[in-house]
Order: sequence, then structure tokens, then C-alpha cells
Amino acid sequence: MKKISIILLLFSLSTLLIAQQRGFKGLNIQINGKTTTLYTQSHALIIGVSNYTNGWSDLPGVSRDIQSVKQTLEKHDFNVTVVENPDSKGLKKAFDSFISKYSRDFNSRLLIFFSGHGYTMKQQWGGEMGYIIPSDAPNPHSDPEGFKDKAINMEMMEVYAKRMDSKHALFMFDCCFSGSIFSLSKAAPAIINYKTSKPVRQFITAGGADEEVPDESIFCRQFTVGLDGEADVNRDGYISGSELGEYLQTSVVNYSYEAQHPQYGKIRNPKLDKGDFVFVLNTNNNVPAKTSPVISIKEEIKAATGSVKIIAGFAGKLSWEHGFLKDVKANSIITLDDVPVGKHVFNLLGKPGEMQEISKQISTVYENQITEVFMRIPKKPESKKKTNTTASISKKQYNNMVYIKGGTFEMGNNNGKPSEKPAHKVTLNGFYIDIYETTIANFKRFVNATGYKTDVENRGYTRIRRSGKVGKKVNGVSWRSNVKGKDRPLTESNHPAVFLSKKDAEEYCKWRGGRLPTEAEWEYAARGGSTSSPTKYAGSNNINEVGWYSENSGKTTHAVGQKKPNELGVYDMSGNVWEFCSDLYDCENNYYDNSPVNNPTGPSRANHKVARGGSWYYNSNFARITDRSGWQLFGNSDTGVRCVREK
Repeated sequence: MKKISIILLLFSLSTLLIAQQRGFKGLNIQINGKTTTLYTQSHALIIGVSNYTNGWSDLPGVSRDIQSVKQTLEKHDFNVTVVENPDSKGLKKAFDSFISKYSRDFNSRLLIFFSGHGYTMKQQWGGEMGYIIPSDAPNPHSDPEGFKDKAINMEMMEVYAKRMDSKHALFMFDCCFSGSIFSLSKAAPAIINYKTSKPVRQFITAGGADEEVPDESIFCRQFTVGLDGEADVNRDGYISGSELGEYLQTSVVNYSYEAQHPQYGKIRNPKLDKGDFVFVLNTNNNVPAKTSPVISIKEEIKAATGSVKIIAGFAGKLSWEHGFLKDVKANSIITLDDVPVGKHVFNLLGKPGEMQEISKQISTVYENQITEVFMRIPKKPESKKKTNTTASISKKQYNNMVYIKGGTFEMGNNNGKPSEKPAHKVTLNGFYIDIYETTIANFKRFVNATGYKTDVENRGYTRIRRSGKVGKKVNGVSWRSNVKGKDRPLTESNHPAVFLSKKDAEEYCKWRGGRLPTEAEWEYAARGGSTSSPTKYAGSNNINEVGWYSENSGKTTHAVGQKKPNELGVYDMSGNVWEFCSDLYDCENNYYDNSPVNNPTGPSRANHKVARGGSWYYNSNFARITDRSGWQLFGNSDTGVRCVREK
């Protein structure tokens, strides 16, 4: 027993010694060909608020997020201090203690990471002020003065930033608010040079003042992935604060379906905006960055579909711009199926000493010889006749839209309902279409920019069922509401916006610089552009692979993009919510008999509006590609919008 106690004591002392050493190692970088000691110390303060006590919703995901951030920063040799669920006094004490203890050394780098609620309050004189929220702050709508007494505003962050004697400081906020104290950055980050070592105070927020951050933080996830190497945009072995901001802005916008737009920049102070915070890859062995090689191969996929076989010549991390990222072993083979048409860049980041020669193809990268073998194996091309008349994905994308080349297809279904008959040839011009249904977050930006009020907000909501039965009128329902007419939680900002009329949908698309799709364009996109026998649903004959409908939805909407997309990379065209088309709906079921061949736009007169795709509320029969339905003026809890834009 005595021996065990001694062993445990020695283990505890060794663990404590390692913890004390972390953060106090010198960090060397290459500047203009010379090795320079940029930092002598590295310290981080991580604050997470998951349990709120005075009116704010709890954020259980924060606790997991801050542990992930802690582990990532410790890999980069930071001494990390974690503070969880502080009240107002505890939050201010955390900042004061950290700055007092660690900011005295000029050659140190300090990182402060806050995860919790953020809020932007409009000032009576017309300005805005961003706040981070401690656990005991009251709701600003019910107690604005109490809120301002307890929350910490961004002006105080500027005070903290200026109080630091450290050369470099980076403030990161996994919440959304106005970033008025720093100058927003748009330019690409510069290479590491002598200016890097000058003093700087940098800020990165997860989103703007009018946006919401889900509890499952995309910002946190991309931060940890970015510091593992993906944020090294120019592949020089360093990740600067500017590079990190640019990477987070791009990747979070993408993975949040444009619900979040991170902001980044430097403090508005001429003496504190010249330098750049720096992370060095492979910091544990303190190797100069240029000995950490990167292979970058650009492959052009010309077939409509194909697979790419990648043979990794050495161990490392393999990334692809479409989100593929994984650890690979030397000599391992990775195959990606169904790679879309276009030029694709694959990057392999590895460590010295793990390289193995596997063929005679050898390239020189930096000072090392690295083997690279990248082979593309396309599938057999379609016949020439079929290829010429098949819509395909263009390399071009616009505002989360994909371009569909024009072509001729057979619209309708001779085996379907009377309204789907007869099947007939239609020829369309090319157009862009939204990859995703319009989310609550996207519609919120439209409302914030224009002050628009939807029909349901102006007149109340009355559900009109297909039977014609009219329900009870309910006030207070809006595009912010869930299917039961109640305000949605923050975690559902990437669900489709519903309770929209056709007029609301038209105004939103017009603000986007587009319009509603015609019924023919909608069906052509849902088919994936195929001129042969289409799948029953958009992308599959199995509705459960591609859509949410009455039997699998749990009687509610779901976040966009969760199911399999169709051949064109477009999601949720079967199920989730009905989507308005620009056409009127001919209830006499004879429009298809006389429909124009070229770019039809529907009948000139009718009582209903066309909606396509089915929804969470209806059975799978309504989610078929060719099903046609007509709606009256007002939207329901299962009616949304998808826009198109002409080339």
C-alpha cells in the first residue's frame, strides 16, 4: 500500500510538472529565411456558460465544446485556464485574474475564448453594442438595466485588450453580436514576415448581430479542425490569426447553410493592428514550418460521375475542398466515389520521418523528397446522344445555388394522377437553383434588411386543409414559428422557414436577385436533369433516403440538407416542406394537354398556386417528382420556398 502511494505521488508530481511547463516554451518561426523566437509564453483563457439561471436558455453543448477547444490548444503548447458557468462577478474576475497573471511578458501570446450567449442591444442614440452573457444576466427585454449591469459589453473587451502588455492577443467569441470595436477584414492574409511580430489585438466572432448560433457549435468544430492544419490556407506551415478568421468565415458559412457569417478583424488602434497572431504546425517538436511538407494535386474530373483513387505516399492528413478530411497511413489507398465534374484540389499534409518511397514518381517539396501518386478512374461515359440532352452541374455556383444546363425532358407521368397527364416534351433554358430550402436564418436576414411582414403576420394564420375544412384563426404565428405556431429554439435556425404565402416567397426571391422556379424548372431540377426513366423521388426510388414525410418525420420539419441529395447535389426536393412555383394551378387538369414546349410558365388564369415536393405532414405519394398540388394564398406549417436565378 505504501509503495502504491509513493508511485501515485510520483505520477502526480510528474503530471503537475508537465502542466506547469506547458505554455512556457519558446516558439520559433521562420521569418525571411531566419529562425526567430516569436513567443516565450502561450496562455489561453476558455470561458463556457452552459447553465443560465435568469431567463436565458441553457446550452448543454457548450460544456463539450470548451473541452474540445482546451485539448486543441494544449496540442499547440498553450497553458489553458478553464472557467465554467461564471456569474457576473465570476466572469469579470476571470478576465482580471488572467490578464493580471499572464499578460506582463511582452513576448507572450494570449488567447481568450468565450462560448455562450451573445446579444446586441440597440442604443437610444441609434448605435449598437454587443454583449457576452454571464449565467445570472436577466433578459434584456424584461430588465434592460439589470442586463447592462451584469453582461460585459465590447467596450470593456477593448479595455481588456489595451490593458495587456503581451505582444499578441486573440479574442474569440462563439456567439453572435455586433463587432463594432474592430475593423472587419476582407483581404486575403499576407505571408509571415517582419510585420507579423508587431503588436496586435485580433477578434473573431461566430456571427453577426442578427444571427443565432446553434448549441451544437459549428464554429467550435471548425476552429479545432482548422488548428489541426485545415486553416493553413497558403500551406506555409503557419496559421495566422487572419488566416484562421478567413477559414472560419468560409467554412462556417458553408456548414451552417449561410445561417452564420463569422466576423474577424483587428482592433481600431494604429499601435495594435500591425502584427498577426501565429499558430505553428508541429509545435510539439518545434520544427521549422518548411520541414512540414504539403502535397497539393489538382485533378480535373471530366466524366459526369467518377471515382478518384488517391495513394498516399506518406502518413498525414488528407483534405479535399468538399469537406473530406482524414488521417491516412503511408501507402494507404483512399477512394472517393461520385466526384462531380470540375477541377478538384487534394492536399496531403505530413510529418518528416514518415515518408516512404512507393514508386518512381518523386517530387521535391521544400527540402524533402516526397512520393506522390494520384490516379483518377472515371466511370464509363454516357452515350453521346444521352449526354447531349442531360442537364449537368456547372463548375459555377452562386450564393449557395447550383447551375443546371438547359435541355429537353419528358414532363409529367402517364401513370400518375389526372393532373400529371399527359407526359409531354419540354425544353428549358439553363438556370441556377438553391441547393437548400430557404432556412429561418436566411429569411431572417431578408426581414432584418427590409422590415418585411408576411401575410400570416399581418392577418393571422388559418389552416385550410385539402378537404376544404377551415380551422381556427391563430394570431402571433410567423416564419419564426415551428409547426405548432410557437417560436422555434435557436437550434432550429437551419430548419426551413414555413408559414409563407406565395407573395412572401416571391418577395424573398426578388430580394435575393432571383424568382420562384416555374413548375417545369422545378420538375427538371428534381429529376436531376435525366431524360430517361427518372427515380420516383428526387434522387432515389426510396423515399427514406432522400425525404422527410409523414411516416418518418415525427410530424415536424427537419434541418435542411440532412438526407441524400439528388444527382445535381440539390437537397430536400422530396418532402420536408412544400415549395412554391411561379405557375398558377389549373384545377381542370387539362393544362398539360396544351402546354408550350419551350419554357412553359403555366396557365394565365386559375384559382390556386402550384406547390411541389410534398412535406413532413403528407404521405410519400405527394413527394413524388411528378406530383402536382395547388394551394391558396396563405402558407401553412409545411410550405416553404426555394429560389432560382437566370444565368
